[in-house]
Amino acid sequence: MHRPVHRDGLAGEPGPRALVGTATETAGYQLITRQFWPRLIDSGKPELVFQGWLLTSVCVVAMVSLILVIGELALGWRRAARR
Repeated sequence: MHRPVHRDGLAGEPGPRALVGTATETAGYQLITRQFWPRLIDSGKPELVFQGWLLTSVCVVAMVSLILVIGELALGWRRAARR
């Protein structure tokens, strides 16, 4: 069955995006708290500490970006629902 696509290109339902977004945010949090922080940053070795902070920063930027994308999608769904 064909789902209507709105003028802004968004499909009518958030279903799969919500699942993928939740899994991605969970994985990012677990990487930071279980890998980057305890194994790299707390290691005391300067090269591993730097690598830990770098990986943590990149992961946080990706997580924040995903939240912004999901927020923008939610606004689009809300606008589409009002039409």
